[in-house]
Amino acid sequence: MTELRRELGLREAVALVVTAIVGTTIFIMPGVVAAKAGPLSILGWAISGALTIPMALCFAELAGLYEKAGGPYVYVGDAFGRLLGLVVGWSLTVVSWAVISLLAVGFALYSSYVFPNSQQFQMLIALAAILFFTLLNYLGVKLSAVALNLLALGTVAILLVFILGSLQFIRLSNFTPFAPYGWLALGPILVLTFVPYMGLEVVALPAEEFKNPRRDIPVGILVGTTIIIVIYVLVSIASLGTIGWQRLGASSAPVAEAAEFAFGKFGGFLINIGALIIILGCINCSIFTFSRLTYAMGHDQAIPSLFAILDTKYSTPSIALLFQAVLSTILVVSGTFEKLAYLTAYITLIIYVIVFLAYMRLRKKVSTSKAFKAPFGNIMAISAIIFCVILLVYSDLWAIMWGSLLILLSIPIYYVRSLVKAYKKL
Repeated sequence: MTELRRELGLREAVALVVTAIVGTTIFIMPGVVAAKAGPLSILGWAISGALTIPMALCFAELAGLYEKAGGPYVYVGDAFGRLLGLVVGWSLTVVSWAVISLLAVGFALYSSYVFPNSQQFQMLIALAAILFFTLLNYLGVKLSAVALNLLALGTVAILLVFILGSLQFIRLSNFTPFAPYGWLALGPILVLTFVPYMGLEVVALPAEEFKNPRRDIPVGILVGTTIIIVIYVLVSIASLGTIGWQRLGASSAPVAEAAEFAFGKFGGFLINIGALIIILGCINCSIFTFSRLTYAMGHDQAIPSLFAILDTKYSTPSIALLFQAVLSTILVVSGTFEKLAYLTAYITLIIYVIVFLAYMRLRKKVSTSKAFKAPFGNIMAISAIIFCVILLVYSDLWAIMWGSLLILLSIPIYYVRSLVKAYKKL
């Protein structure tokens, strides 16, 4: 019987966190939140980062308990039963389509800044990116791991070059007035500044392909999260400090424009090329990890078992990869960047609330295992839930409507699958 190959280690765990989280949004979202809150948006990045820490600790502890692929789908199913596990698994699958399409659309938008092109050509670029990395991940986990490591190194290096190169051009006058739209503007933008931090859960999805998942995944989550928080806050300060919040908020490629101001046209061009490379890294990571969720659900027969079929030569979930590519391309054609961002945030926040509730139920298992144990675990989980609920209050109405509908679709899927299984036993 064909099985997933254990080819990944700690280096890949950190690379997965970095490339899963750092993507399109950090190059576009600084402008979006600056337009809504001015320099106050820096505080939004810092608060979202600080409140991501308890989430990272909870995910690290959960990851240390399991060696099975599926991440949150497995955690919730173990804690609350198959129905709620399927709700979370299905919801995260929907998020995967939105995330991949969001990244592809962002890649196409940024490519137009580097190489001016039409809207129709941008769509073709987005679709080509999805198809290319789907093929790459079909060809084996070892090839995917090489791409992950190289793109993660490139991600950190490119953003550090931008931050350090911008220091001499930062002007304190660009940070005044600090809250031009008032301090109440902070609440709504926290939803948007949280979006670029999402992705902590994905590193555990391919747990069956890690050599030592109970050690490597928790450490990878904590190290990767720390790197990202520091980089995000510094990118926000650097971009706002160089060109000011008004210009930043009006730009379709804000970080690129700030880089051009600091480095000149050639330097700005190089940063844009770097941004494209980073976004590609995130697309690669998302396609790799989310296909393992679909595989895990198919393996458990929560969805048709054909999604658990592995290619006999490359040991990769070929049907899951193809299905994911088709649904993501549909969203690319139908969605917009900001709408996809709100939809992704809403569904992910619902998933996080359920996962952290599951965490509190599963915590007692840590005492009988050698897994990582988070300090003040239940307190961390409760604080994470409160933060998620606060962000849900500020969710976009369109995202609430469509996100809730997509989540609820998992319930008839569960009962249909139960009926099919019962019929086969007759």
